[in-house]
Amino acid sequence: MSKGLVVGTITYEPFGGKYSVPAINKLDNKLNIELSAGSSQWHPFAKVTDDDLKMRGDTFAIEASAGEYLMGSWHIQQGPKWYNGTRPLGFTFRVEPGKVTYVGNIHFVAKEYVNLQDMSERDLPILEARFPAIKTTPMAFAIAKGTKLERLGGGADWGMRMTPLFVPVVPR
Repeated sequence: MSKGLVVGTITYEPFGGKYSVPAINKLDNKLNIELSAGSSQWHPFAKVTDDDLKMRGDTFAIEASAGEYLMGSWHIQQGPKWYNGTRPLGFTFRVEPGKVTYVGNIHFVAKEYVNLQDMSERDLPILEARFPAIKTTPMAFAIAKGTKLERLGGGADWGMRMTPLFVPVVPR
């Protein structure tokens, strides 16, 4: 088996949107996985607050090829508006075959920067309840117990994607 599982949580302070951090495999320097939570489009059934985390956010569990990964710049998308961190987070982690790698909690502070912290005491019971296979799979930790890395990713660059508006014209 040459794949592993990457797990963790993403939490945020602003309301709504899709919050994500790409992880690039250092071997081939390509985007391999996206650690994300939320939805870029608001809809009435969108999950915003996670009752188990007791805040806005969600858990993630993503299958990834074995290797070393580098977390890129954070990204927020809220409808046509987007925000990007001006620098990569720069945090590296290793995915080991047949293991679950806990990367920690990625916390978005406003639309300004990201904190990466160990929240394993809170996160692991929630992750194990949602993804039962985690309980019986060997665990690897990408972040040391009690670690909190603050103000990662630089300030925000932002923009807006214009969505074309189609107006139907009925021929005479």
